[in-house]
Amino acid sequence: MEKIKTKTIATSIFTALILLLSITSILFLPACNKDDAAAAGAAEDESKYIEAIVEKQDMASKINLTGRALAETTDSLSFEISGELLFIVDEGDIVLEGEKLAELDDEMLLEELEELQSSIEDARDLYEYELLKHHYTYKHIEIEIELAEYNYYHESKGRKPDELVFKQQLLTLEEQKAQADFDLSQKEDELNDLQKEYEDRLEQFTDELEIVAPYDCLITSISARESYGVNANQEIIEIIDFNSIIIRADLPEVDKNKIKEDMEVNIYFDAYPDNIAKGSIFRIGKIPITTGAGTFYEIFIEITDLQGLEIENIYGLNAEIEIITSGGENILVVPIDYVYSEGDENYVYKITGDETIEKTYVEIGISDFSYIEIISGLNEGDRILIIK
Repeated sequence: MEKIKTKTIATSIFTALILLLSITSILFLPACNKDDAAAAGAAEDESKYIEAIVEKQDMASKINLTGRALAETTDSLSFEISGELLFIVDEGDIVLEGEKLAELDDEMLLEELEELQSSIEDARDLYEYELLKHHYTYKHIEIEIELAEYNYYHESKGRKPDELVFKQQLLTLEEQKAQADFDLSQKEDELNDLQKEYEDRLEQFTDELEIVAPYDCLITSISARESYGVNANQEIIEIIDFNSIIIRADLPEVDKNKIKEDMEVNIYFDAYPDNIAKGSIFRIGKIPITTGAGTFYEIFIEITDLQGLEIENIYGLNAEIEIITSGGENILVVPIDYVYSEGDENYVYKITGDETIEKTYVEIGISDFSYIEIISGLNEGDRILIIK
């Protein structure tokens, strides 16, 4: 009987404990759920905002163009005479001023000189013949003049007809002498002209057989081969003055007022991606050019520093041109996504000292793909938000 009673008491106590635990769980569960909901709500509110700090950094506004390396000074060269080509430079060669570019065989010129020499000998023979012939002509004229004077002064009676006959004889003899002088002078001039031509051709002998570089140049094209004939004035060599190499690029009309002469540029050649050359704009075209791609202005850039590249290696290469139009160091900036627009005004969401969010209007400046300049409205270290 005692055992049964003890068992009953133990069962009652266990039952009471179970009931107490159940009531406690029922009372505690809503509180836990409420705390969890609050925490989740706070986390959800925080996830709506991403904070950034207003800071200073270097930034610039740029214009990027595509250009090409060209030469302002180019020439096509030829010989003044025809002949067989003994030597010619190769395309791509670099030749310094005064050095030989091409040479002709001297055979044809020697033949020309020999023909001139033969013509000189013939002209000299003709002149000497005329000189001898006119020697007798002059003697004959002198005798005729003396005879006419003797007849007039000693044989005539001073009549008027006699005087007219005498003057006519003198006039005729003077005309014969003048004609003899002219004929002789003509032969002498022919001889002298041939001699001068020979001397000039002899002096030009070397000059006409060679083409030399008029300046330090790069050979861009040749159109003749050694051992083949070329004609006088046939253009066979094209050269550029590699000291005149510049960069030409097309500037869109919308950017025309953003640049001016003497602005510095960075030059990136496609063939040399690791080298950043420097340049300066020295000319901007005044007349726009319209194409299917739009309206552009030509700009010309002088290369000021090749950064280790060789000038002769960049001719004809494509280049990317970077022109810095504005910007500088220690500019106040914010991430570009944190700035909102409202009509003509711009604003950010700023966190104030009491941790409230305030809509703050700002004045903006230059920008790139990531950041935008803040001219006024914020200070370095301010905290701003972007709202998702």
